[in-house]
Amino acid sequence: AVQADMITEEGCEIIVKDLIQNKIASYDDVESIRLQIFPPSFRGRVIAAVESLDDDGLAAKLNPRDATETISIVQVYKHKGKSSDTSTDALVMSGVSKSTIDYSVQREAPKNGQEAISRAYYKIKEAVSRYESERADFSMESYRDCIAIDCGSAPDGWTKYLAQDAKMKIVHSVDPGDLDPAIELDNTVNHMRMKIQDAIPQLKSQIQRDEDKIKVFVSDACLHSMSAQADFLLDAKEQGILADEVFFVLTLKCTIGHGKANFDAQVEEAVSNLKDRAEIRDLSVHHLFSNRIGERTIIGKLV
Repeated sequence: AVQADMITEEGCEIIVKDLIQNKIASYDDVESIRLQIFPPSFRGRVIAAVESLDDDGLAAKLNPRDATETISIVQVYKHKGKSSDTSTDALVMSGVSKSTIDYSVQREAPKNGQEAISRAYYKIKEAVSRYESERADFSMESYRDCIAIDCGSAPDGWTKYLAQDAKMKIVHSVDPGDLDPAIELDNTVNHMRMKIQDAIPQLKSQIQRDEDKIKVFVSDACLHSMSAQADFLLDAKEQGILADEVFFVLTLKCTIGHGKANFDAQVEEAVSNLKDRAEIRDLSVHHLFSNRIGERTIIGKLV
């Protein structure tokens, strides 16, 4: 870690010099590099510093689509507590790791809603990758050929991941809106043109066998209240359409107030309420690189 502030040009230069001198001693074995910057608003400043200080080394290796290595740079701040002001004495942590996410999936320029699909796709892919990396006993591969539900699925980035990457047997893709035509034609995708509160009773009437129950429940839906994400998950469980120990990924979207501390407090309360209402195992809360500032992703198993 180095003491620097990415909001300034000088701070970015300090960070890049530390990377060049201490984190990457040699570029010989590194084919290409992707920069992960948090907060993402500082990305442009850091890249400018890289190009200014190291044009023949690190800068020449930058390739966000086909990276073999990922450099993660995260700025944190020192503060005494919720009610205190944030200190300007910033600390930046950085590290180099092998890239675990294939960013080359979409090479063409996004059009006709493809940008939204791509952003959503990377969000769930990052979420699952992070969960797998922190839990040695978990693998998404174990859910291959299972049945999943994607709530609020349009334009279908999460459905695409479940159907094509996770290889689900069936994906109930629930949204009144249109899906991408290529996903709509996928034989594993059952597009239910309705809201989740209408889809749950319909699925209840259709599911007659345990093997037809849902084992993966995901939702990136925009809802009026953050608690509604958990409400629909628990309602699906109560109605008997979920298998035992269903794996879930939910995006909690803060719509009230501003600031990280406020958002974190809202998510903490929502998670606490979920735990009070149901038996949850292996729960993780993440502020993903792919999340917006007011979003947090929770991942776990509902027993």
